[in-house]
Formats: sequence, C-alpha cells, structure tokens
Amino acid sequence: YSRGPVKKLCKFNKFGNVEVRTWDSVAYRAIIGKNERLSKKMDSNTDGLILNNNYAGLAENYSLDSISVGGTREDGSTWSENIEARSLAYALSVALNQYAISDDTEIRGRHLVAGLERAGIPSSEISKEDFAKLLSTTKQMWKDGFDEKKDLQLSRSWLVKAYGLTNPDMSTGHGMDKHMDGNDVLFFDEAQDANSTISKIVTAQKMQKVIVGDSNQAIMEFR
Repeated sequence: YSRGPVKKLCKFNKFGNVEVRTWDSVAYRAIIGKNERLSKKMDSNTDGLILNNNYAGLAENYSLDSISVGGTREDGSTWSENIEARSLAYALSVALNQYAISDDTEIRGRHLVAGLERAGIPSSEISKEDFAKLLSTTKQMWKDGFDEKKDLQLSRSWLVKAYGLTNPDMSTGHGMDKHMDGNDVLFFDEAQDANSTISKIVTAQKMQKVIVGDSNQAIMEFR
C-alpha cells in the first residue's frame, strides 16, 4: 500500500467512514486480535523464538537429518551428493512462503518442489520416502506457526494467508471496522504488487471494488 495519498484524502472525510489499512494490519486484527502470545510470535526479538529464516535452528528443532541423493549420468556413471540439514530447512522455509503467497488452500508437493529447487536440491532425485517426510514436516511447521505454545516465528505473509483461508467478508468487518450500514466499497491501491493470496481475497469480495495499479511500477517480482 501507498498509504500517504489516501490518508490525505481521509482528512477531508468529515463523516469518518473511510478506513485505511495494509493487508498485514487487516490480517493481524482478524487472526491475532488481542492474543498476546501469538502477537509475540510476530516479534523477531522474542526470547526463545525460532526464526523461520534461522535454518540451523529450524533443522535442529524439527530433527532434520542430512539426506543423500544420486543418480546415473548419460554415460552410465553414477553420482551422489549429501544434502545438509540446514539446506533442507531453507528449502522448507521457501516452500512455506510459496504456499503463503499462492491461492492454494493446502500445502502441496509443488510448494516443496519449488523450495527444493530454490535451494539447489534436485527434487527428482529425492526418494519418495524422504520427500514425504519433508512434506509432512513442512505442514507441521505451518501448524506450529499458529500454535501459541510452539516457538516458531509467525511471519506476515503467513498471517495474510491465514486470513485468506477464512474466506473473509470485508463488507461485514472481519479485520476492518464495520460501519453502521456495512462497508460498501473496497479501494485497492498498488494492485500490481498483489500476490495470489491477496488477489483471491479481493476477487471474492462482493462489495464494489476499485482496483488501481501500474505494471510499470511493480517491485514485488518475487510474488
């Protein structure tokens, strides 16, 4: 969001019926609310919290072991490589972020494949057993992110994803203030930077929508 221009317009809104929020803040209000324990999981400075980009910590916490991959070259010779647990943890973290910005409703094998490929790990050479274990661990990490008793960090993109999974009706509030006659119009700025999760949320809204964006200003290419 580019909040500045809209906030200036809101100063002239004498009825006070315009609300300006980022997707992060909308999701925060709807998913976390006043839950202080979950709120602390959003703070990277919380003692004992395992950051989802601390790959060594993730590998240790989820008991990830190194695995061996290998295959046969075209000339008939064989090759093998040992994948360190830290690299696997990185792949799982990427897989979770890929899921968070997708319009999928559950974590799938393709998210893990994307994570493995990003980590430079040949997914096609991983055994079915190892792949199944890694996928199961990925799903457990997602659950732990929203478990206030677990020490895994909850990221902003995960929070917005969780919000989208609730199929929110923003006309009745759900992270926004509900005005007396309901919310009538959704003005969505910087739409060129929306990921699939956000696009799905916006598209599903039944209220009038005003969507503004410029593909020449897209800066979130990773999404």
